[in-house]
Amino acid sequence: MSARMKQVAVLILAFSMVLLALSACGGGSGTSSDSPDASGQPAGGGSDLAAQIAQEALDYSAQVDSERKAGATSSKDSLVFAAVVDPGRISLDNLLDFTQYPFATSCVEYFIRWDFEAGKYYSPVCDSYEVDADGQGVTFHITPGIKMHDGETFESSDLLTSIFAFRNDAGLGWQLDFIDLDASKAIDEYTCYLKFTFPNGVWEVSLEMMTLISGKSYTPGDESFYQKPVGPAAYRVTEWVPGDHITVTAFEDYYRGAPPIKTQTMRIISDRTSAFMALQNGEIDLLWNISADQVATAYQSDDLKLVMTGQNMMIYMGMNAGNEALADFRVRQAIYLAANRDDIVRGAYDGLAFPANSILTVESIGYNEDYDTNSPFPARDVERAKALMEEAGYGDGLTLRVLAESTINFQLVVEQLSAQLGEIGITLEPELTDYASVSAKIFSGDTTAYDLYMQVVEDCADSIATIDNPMLFGASHPELSSDGSGDTYREICDSIRSTGDLAKRTQLYLDLQEFFFDKGLYWLPLAASQTYVGIDKDLTGLRFNGFLVYFEESYFR
Repeated sequence: MSARMKQVAVLILAFSMVLLALSACGGGSGTSSDSPDASGQPAGGGSDLAAQIAQEALDYSAQVDSERKAGATSSKDSLVFAAVVDPGRISLDNLLDFTQYPFATSCVEYFIRWDFEAGKYYSPVCDSYEVDADGQGVTFHITPGIKMHDGETFESSDLLTSIFAFRNDAGLGWQLDFIDLDASKAIDEYTCYLKFTFPNGVWEVSLEMMTLISGKSYTPGDESFYQKPVGPAAYRVTEWVPGDHITVTAFEDYYRGAPPIKTQTMRIISDRTSAFMALQNGEIDLLWNISADQVATAYQSDDLKLVMTGQNMMIYMGMNAGNEALADFRVRQAIYLAANRDDIVRGAYDGLAFPANSILTVESIGYNEDYDTNSPFPARDVERAKALMEEAGYGDGLTLRVLAESTINFQLVVEQLSAQLGEIGITLEPELTDYASVSAKIFSGDTTAYDLYMQVVEDCADSIATIDNPMLFGASHPELSSDGSGDTYREICDSIRSTGDLAKRTQLYLDLQEFFFDKGLYWLPLAASQTYVGIDKDLTGLRFNGFLVYFEESYFR
């Protein structure tokens, strides 16, 4: 059974809904339920109704995906959805809020995509590509004649410009540091060679996040380009009222076929209750990441349907080894022993979550399926945790600052952890603020700016993108661990990155997870999640692909 199908089975057997992604989910006091049993079923207060909702959402997701058809016409020309904030620019790093995902796939064109059904990567703008025998380069054969918004065709020079722009303008540009642009070149108009700085077996993961632009329309340093980016994407920006709405119009010469829905509008509705009311009233057609207390209401509506994205998220508490106490493995181990993930799932998520079993989620390459029934997470042991704190020199107590986004779920998680860690003498001082401020601090490189932090990280098809993510590895600064464990962790990550052999990489992931729980514990995984989307019952033809949903072939029945 595949990991994905296995997860569906767990959903049904456990009578448990999946968790909504942390940044949007509603919370509550929760009710008590049993801890996971020997079969590995998740904790939580799941019900028969929850199981029915979960199964029907999965079924409907498959249905709308299967209803994609060439030449489809739409009964409505426009799609309206709500987003929490104005992205400020149309670029991938600014469209990371889950509510903005329709634009993240409609207004930018990805160079590499993951084919979930075939289980492999491909480039929709290339006829083919070949990797060098030594794994240090790749040659792309671009499909001739792909039109862009400026009337030009997409060529090798545009690919090289896209890489340059992503590296220099995007917050995720670090992912392409392995490309040697000086040694990369356009062989001809439609043949491009990229040279790597080291043998890279996971390069497709990094290029999966890169978006394509027109080299002739782009000027380095010109931020106005990202107000109306030019490229081969399915939609282009035609109206932008800051803080109110953004409208994009279908690109009739889109190389995969003109989108059936002619306009998409992102309305900025910061209050999630108001956004859900707008969905119920028909003012908007789609609301991404609806909160837990709204799921049943959407399910029972005659006008709405629930769909479920297939990509797991992981909610973590990071530990900054720049703090002298957290640099000590014994203190990190004590935090693990004091934390109670089951209670957090019940108390902060109304029992609608899966306690994390590893640093990876079940859909990730390299996830150890033995963890479903025999997780490496240590059993809660407050007395042992107290002894470790004493041994490390913190028997009289320790105060740690915890940085978190000011959403209801983060607040509730911090409250739960405060009570749990308080039992071993750790006092938490919360700093609850907006997402941008949290990100600015953890990415600043200032190891004194925080002690603990809360984050949500997406697991990708190849989880090097998760375990090597700056939100985790960089912000936790394991290289500052007093026992040098961070260096070994990095060595294993480098080995994963360099091999193109999936079997070898999978084994390295297993080695990494074993090492992490034995020597690392740089962050504390808390819960795994999937995401519910409420949509107009007549909207169909969406393409589900991991955590992304593509809208260029969607239409209204």
